[in-house]
Amino acid sequence: MSNKTMNQALVFETALAAFITYTPGMETALTTAPLQFVWWLPPLTFSVLIFVYDECRKYLMRKYRAENNGAKGWVERTTYY
Repeated sequence: MSNKTMNQALVFETALAAFITYTPGMETALTTAPLQFVWWLPPLTFSVLIFVYDECRKYLMRKYRAENNGAKGWVERTTYY
């Protein structure tokens, strides 16, 4: 998470979506409706799974690179873009 521009963009995007969704009067202008808390649960579950997957992938890339004297391992060759 060292890319500050990307982090700021993610925070701005989330804040803008919350503003559009929950500000009174915006639902009339944009024909939207506030989300119930229960509707946030499936996406939150997937975001946690994606985060855990990515952290495991980075751990394996670092581990196998160290074991191979700096050469890329299988995980890095097949999952790193």
